[in-house]
Amino acid sequence: MTQNKMIALALFGAALLFAAMPFFTSFSGYDPDAFPVPQNDPPAQPAGYAFSIWGPIYLVLVLSTGWGAFRHPDDPAWAPARVPLLISLLIGAAWLPIAEANPPVATVLIWMMLIAGLVALARTPATPRLAFRAPVALYCGWLAAASWVSVALTGAGYDLIFGPYLWALIAIVAATATALAVLARIP
Repeated sequence: MTQNKMIALALFGAALLFAAMPFFTSFSGYDPDAFPVPQNDPPAQPAGYAFSIWGPIYLVLVLSTGWGAFRHPDDPAWAPARVPLLISLLIGAAWLPIAEANPPVATVLIWMMLIAGLVALARTPATPRLAFRAPVALYCGWLAAASWVSVALTGAGYDLIFGPYLWALIAIVAATATALAVLARIP
């Protein structure tokens, strides 16, 4: 078995693990009392239904990495993105249980997930777009928003400089700027 094939299979396994983690945790957002300043109904928190996007994200990541592992295991165009995506998904598998207990650590981890995910996205082949780039882009898009929401909740929860509404505004502007910067670099 080649090294590329082993990495492709490991990535598929990591995607399966990442997708399975919600079945092993009861995470439904940061506990409001996990912060020195409790975050009850924080303005930066997306509506509950917005989290349903994770179903399609998990599905397309599993399908994409499975397709890559079994149809493109040694494809040199797929190889450069695999290790950073593997790192992101392994951190992501640990993220839910950590987020239940420690929002500041979870904030650092979600940023690590995003950075590794964006490296993977930058390395995905342009074609076939729907097979690899689109699933990674969907994952990174939600991570970009979630990373800034986590910063806003942690900032407000620790009463750092701004109140919760200004932190929410910062998160919206920063998430939009992040998305636009990524789109400018990776169409």
